[in-house]
Amino acid sequence: MMRKRRQGKQGMGKAWQQGKQGMGKAWRQGKQGMGKAWLAGSSRGELTDVLTVCIFVLVLTIVMFAYVGSVQIFQCKAQIGQIARKYILRMETVGCLTNDDRLAMEQELHQIGAKSVDFSGTTLSAVEFGSPIYLVVHGEIEAQNIVVGSNLFQTAFGTAVYRFEDRKMSTAKN
Repeated sequence: MMRKRRQGKQGMGKAWQQGKQGMGKAWRQGKQGMGKAWLAGSSRGELTDVLTVCIFVLVLTIVMFAYVGSVQIFQCKAQIGQIARKYILRMETVGCLTNDDRLAMEQELHQIGAKSVDFSGTTLSAVEFGSPIYLVVHGEIEAQNIVVGSNLFQTAFGTAVYRFEDRKMSTAKN
């Protein structure tokens, strides 16, 4: 009984050893075969890889231009807010938005690209000390935008009109 077990172990060892050697040869042959097969089929793989990279670059470019367009809008809105703050501080000392300040403010807004500027709701006549004053600026901004058609290939660059409104409130200190 003991002898059979030993032979079984030795038999497994030999079979495993033969399998290991056989796998080594097959692995070496497969490795060489894989190299040849890889070189033979490389044009198909490279074409798919290049096509994938080109599509990725195209989509990335579209996203980049969309981002730049939105940053332009935010930057313009921030400049409008700064201009409005400057003029509400002037209004505090005078008690209203004077005609000269209104024209100067319109000029500054036109320089940054604002169109159809309207001051409806703004305090235009002088008020007493401590009374609330309001500066309300309405208008439109033109910005470049990406317009996507029914599919990716109908993407085009165009300009879009965005409406803005900036409200400031303070008290008269005249």
